[in-house]
Amino acid sequence: MTPLPRLAAALVAVSLAGCYVAPLERPARHSTAPEPVAPFAVGPPTALLAAHAQPASAVDRDYALPVVGVVYVVFSRSIDPVSLAPHRFVLALPNGQRVSPVGAFLGPAQERDEHRTVELLLADIRKDRDKPPLEPISVTVTGLIHDDDGRELEGMSADVAPQARPVFAVQAVAMTTATTCRGFDHAVRIYWSAPVRRPEAAPAPLVAFLEGMQVPPHGYDDVDEPGDDNVIDYCLRGPGNLRWIDLPAGAVVDLRGVPSEKAGLAIQPHGPPGPAQAPAALVRPQTIATPTAAPAS
Repeated sequence: MTPLPRLAAALVAVSLAGCYVAPLERPARHSTAPEPVAPFAVGPPTALLAAHAQPASAVDRDYALPVVGVVYVVFSRSIDPVSLAPHRFVLALPNGQRVSPVGAFLGPAQERDEHRTVELLLADIRKDRDKPPLEPISVTVTGLIHDDDGRELEGMSADVAPQARPVFAVQAVAMTTATTCRGFDHAVRIYWSAPVRRPEAAPAPLVAFLEGMQVPPHGYDDVDEPGDDNVIDYCLRGPGNLRWIDLPAGAVVDLRGVPSEKAGLAIQPHGPPGPAQAPAALVRPQTIATPTAAPAS
C-alpha cells in the first residue's frame, strides 16, 4: 500500500501540472535613447588616392635591409601613425609575386597637418641581383590601418605608377592661413605623388575663384625642405572663394630633376576631404587664358 502522505503529494503534483498557465509575455519596450554615433567625424570615406614608385634615396638605402625602391601612398586624410606597420601592406609584382615592404613610415611630409602620405620601403630579396629589381604594380592595405579619426582602411588598393612616370599632383586642399601662408588671405595645398621641390624659375599655377577671376599665387610656403616633402602651399591675397587650380608642366620637379606633369584640380574645402573629385559646382573652367579672364560657367 502506498502511504497516504506520498499518495497525496502525487495527486497534488498532477493537478498542478494540469492547471499550469504560461506566463504572459511582456510587451516590447521601445527605447527612446538615441542611436550610438560613430566615434569619428561624418563625411565621405577616406580614400587611397595614388601610389607612385620612386628610386631609393641615399637616406632610404641606409636601412636594416638593402632598400632598392620606395612606394609613396597618398590618402585623402591623415593617417594614424600608431596603426602603421609594414606587414599591413602588400605589393604585387609583375611576375605574380606578392611582397610586404620592410618599412612603413609617415613621409616624406613631416609636419603634423601633412600626414596623408605613407612611405613604403622595398628590399630586394632575390638571389639573382644581376637584373634590375621588379617595380610593384599595385598596393593593397591588408591590415588594420586607421586614419586620424579611427576609420579602418583595410582592403583599399591602388595601381602603382611606375618610376618612369613624372611626379603628378594628387589633391588640392584649401588650408587655413593660421598654419601656413601667414599674412595671406588664402592657402592652397597641393599633395604630390612623391617628394618634390619648386625651382626658382618654375612656371606659376593659376587659381580660379567662384567669382570669376583667375590669378597666379602671390607667394609660396612649405618650400624650406626641398626634395624631402611632397607638399607645396600656394598663397594668395584678396577676397573670393577658391574653386580650381591649374598646374603647368614643370611647376615642380622630383628628386631626379624631372619636371612634373600638367594637371588641373578642384580645390577641396578645408577640413577632412573625400576623394579628389570635382563636385558639380566646381567643374573645371572651360578656358584659361590670362590671370584676369573669367572661367566659363
